Amino acid sequence: MDHEVLASRRLEDASRADAAIGSALHAISGHGRRLLVAAVAAAGRDWRLPAVAVTVSAVLFVVAVPFAKVPLVAIRAFIPAYEAALLVCDLITALLFFGQFAQAGSKRLLAIALAYWFDALMIVPHALSFPGLITPAGLLGGGDTTAWLYMFWHAGFPLFLTGYALLNDGEPLKSRGKGRAAVAAAIVVAVAAGLTLVAANNHRLLPAIMRGNGYAPAMKFIVTTVWACSLAALAALWMKRPRSVLDLWLMVVLCAWLFDIALSAVLNHGRFDLGFYAGRAYGLVAASFVLTMLITEIGGLYSRLAAATDQLEVHASELEDRVWDQTNDLLHANRELSAIIEASPVAVFMLDRDGRVAMWKASAERVFGYTEAEALGGPLPCLLDGQADEVAADIARALGDAAAGGSTETQHRRKDGVVIDTLARWVRVNDEIGQTRGVMYAVADITKRKQTEQNLFSARQRTEATLAALRSSEELLKRAQRLAHIGSTVRDLRTGDVEWSDEAYRIFGVTREDWSPTTEAIVAMIHPDDRAIVAAALDSNGDAAPPAESRIIRADGAVRVLYRETEIIRDEAGNPLYLVGTLQDITERKNTEEQLRQSQKMEAIGNLTGGMAHDFNNLLGIIIGNLDMARERIGDAAELNEIVNEALEAAWRGADLTRRLLAFARRQPLRPVRTDVNKLVKDTVKLLRRLIGEDVRVELTLADGVWPVIVDPAQLEASLANLATNARDAMPKGGRLIIATGNRQLDADYVSSHPDASTGDFVMIEVSDTGTGMSPETMSRVFEPFFTTKEAGKGTGLGLSMVFGFLRQSEGHVNVYSELGVGTTFRLYLPRAAAAAAQRDDREVRPIARGAGQTVLVVEDNPGMRRIVQRQIGELGYRVVDCDSAAAALEILQREPVDLLFTDIVMPGELDGIELAQQVRERWPALKIVLTSGFPQSRLDGNGVLSADIGLLSKPYSREALAQALRTAIDA
Repeated sequence: MDHEVLASRRLEDASRADAAIGSALHAISGHGRRLLVAAVAAAGRDWRLPAVAVTVSAVLFVVAVPFAKVPLVAIRAFIPAYEAALLVCDLITALLFFGQFAQAGSKRLLAIALAYWFDALMIVPHALSFPGLITPAGLLGGGDTTAWLYMFWHAGFPLFLTGYALLNDGEPLKSRGKGRAAVAAAIVVAVAAGLTLVAANNHRLLPAIMRGNGYAPAMKFIVTTVWACSLAALAALWMKRPRSVLDLWLMVVLCAWLFDIALSAVLNHGRFDLGFYAGRAYGLVAASFVLTMLITEIGGLYSRLAAATDQLEVHASELEDRVWDQTNDLLHANRELSAIIEASPVAVFMLDRDGRVAMWKASAERVFGYTEAEALGGPLPCLLDGQADEVAADIARALGDAAAGGSTETQHRRKDGVVIDTLARWVRVNDEIGQTRGVMYAVADITKRKQTEQNLFSARQRTEATLAALRSSEELLKRAQRLAHIGSTVRDLRTGDVEWSDEAYRIFGVTREDWSPTTEAIVAMIHPDDRAIVAAALDSNGDAAPPAESRIIRADGAVRVLYRETEIIRDEAGNPLYLVGTLQDITERKNTEEQLRQSQKMEAIGNLTGGMAHDFNNLLGIIIGNLDMARERIGDAAELNEIVNEALEAAWRGADLTRRLLAFARRQPLRPVRTDVNKLVKDTVKLLRRLIGEDVRVELTLADGVWPVIVDPAQLEASLANLATNARDAMPKGGRLIIATGNRQLDADYVSSHPDASTGDFVMIEVSDTGTGMSPETMSRVFEPFFTTKEAGKGTGLGLSMVFGFLRQSEGHVNVYSELGVGTTFRLYLPRAAAAAAQRDDREVRPIARGAGQTVLVVEDNPGMRRIVQRQIGELGYRVVDCDSAAAALEILQREPVDLLFTDIVMPGELDGIELAQQVRERWPALKIVLTSGFPQSRLDGNGVLSADIGLLSKPYSREALAQALRTAIDA
């Protein structure tokens, strides 16, 4: 009975051992799947990553196509770096497939190994022949040699893949698999060498396919053939049934291969353009797809192997506790496990509790180079300096924790001194009673994987840096165009395709989605008067049109002025390829120029009219002075009195005309005071109601809290009266006159479009009517003196000129808006008065009084006017001394006492009347001063406003006004 129980226990334990080993092998093989990816049938989830890779490659290809011919900097170091990376990828991939062929004997694996072997072999002569790499002309000839090697290289690889897809594996080649692989590899070497010899002698055996840095016509046929080979290979892989995971990734490789050929040999212009670089980037990425997949699969195998090792150790511990009498069966299981470990590329060894090597498998010898005899019984021989402490720490953890284990990426030194990168995993090993025997290590050599990862990382960094630089350059260009309002256009003269920048679309007020820049669409937006010029420029195929300005009418109705320049880009033969141009929106500049011209015109007219008024005032002064004296001398002669009075009335009407001219020229003397605008408007409207009649309804809209202003009230009232009169004349059948006030802030945007305005706080007086309105032509001349649209005899054309001059002289601004048939609005802007601004009222008019023998020095350069003034002042009871210049006046003042200086402002010589008054005030402060002029450029305080202690008498003046000015100055 005991024997039967023992037998049963033995059978049970043996079954458990078999189950443990089977579970471990199942874990290593990936949950039941075959080890080789070439034999794993592609499931639904296996399509996802390849599909993403093809999609991303296609999108990047489409983005790169328009820029394929853009020339870039010729980076000679790019070729050796690129082809070295490609050579490393292809060699590693070929060796991995040769290794799988050696294990499985699959013909298809041999075919794919030979494909990558051929690819790696062709890279070497291609790099040696590349011009400028080793020698200026290339070691093997350069030029066509390099191009033909490229064609052989890119045609041979897909041919091998076609063979791979069409081969029927049948029975595996096990007996002579390695020998056949060596023979096949040698044949491929011979083929590559033969193709290199043919390419090197291309001038005798092959047609020329390069022309300088560009391509010869024969290149089109050759490239088409190479492309056809790749398409055939892609089709063969697609038709292959059943498809494996490897088939999916090979199709991804061929797609990238096609993009490589398209960018670097079809769509580009020549070497070192964007297509040249981008195509080779695709080639490098294509070479890395399958390698990455294989490395990933091998990494997974390593992980599963480590997991299986753990599982085996656990089961081994259990079997040691339960089946102590099944030594033979356990040894058998251990032999199988040892065989698995020996076949693994992972080094397996064990350290005892003291850190000495207790087990050293052949796999460890393969990885580290030390034999079992050299390693057993001593410290771990492959450690670097400082790693002994790490191993001691692992053993200490294992001694204290039954479940201790760990993994890390580190480095070890081989027997030959080479330091390799490793992935090490360790677990605790117990004896039959659960005591720690030591630590078991599984160490994989990941040096090549790390190198590949580093190469891929470096390549990705370079690619990302290049793309970032391109994006940055493109963004800077867009920003510069947006700030300068300059758009760019490119028209392909061969295909008619047109490409506009974002700013060009913005200038036209359209979007890419809703509008296409065809010739018809562009001409349709051009102003009718400019269409012929623009159509001729757009139809130019041989010569660029000269720079020109034109107007467009956008969809929102806005009219914009554009400045266009174009240039023809030609090929080496002089044939036109592209018509490139720029579009600049110069609307604001044109408006500013027009406003500046208008301002300059008004300034010139002002200078002219001011000068005329000055001369005319001198003449009127003589006339009025003589008429005043004549009227006193004729006594009671009625007829002569009537004649003199009519002459005086006409002279004073002339004086009023000159005052209006002086107001326009901003040279009218002002008497500004602090003024409540709302009160002044209310008082003025009372008078206006009688002036404009009952047919016009006056409406007031006066804002609360309107700021005070410093202004001449009489001039402001006159300005409002002029505007009201013009409004009445524009409404012959009646209408509405609306006067509104308010506070306004003029900002930089407003001033940029109104050059005569300035920024700051202003009080606005708005005068609007519902009359006939004005045309744009009339508005451009509305402030010119003597310009009027009224019938002859019904207006002088000086009313609005006076308003313009008064506002400008008051440091204000006037703006007009009008539409025909709707009405007109004038807006008067007066600067806000400072809170502490001093108010100055008009002096009270004193009764006319005669002098008491005081001495008056008269300074007047006009002889006729000087005689009249001398006579008038003398008859008023003053002693008169006269001279014709400021210099003479200073000499007189030095030698005799004078009570009052009466001087003209505008005089010839170094000093004018103002400068004379300044010097007199400094040297004789008590001397009274009265200034006079028909052209009073009062600069006493810098803005045309008189100082409180200096009088001003404007020409022409009456004898009464002269007597009052002299008396007021002396009594002050």
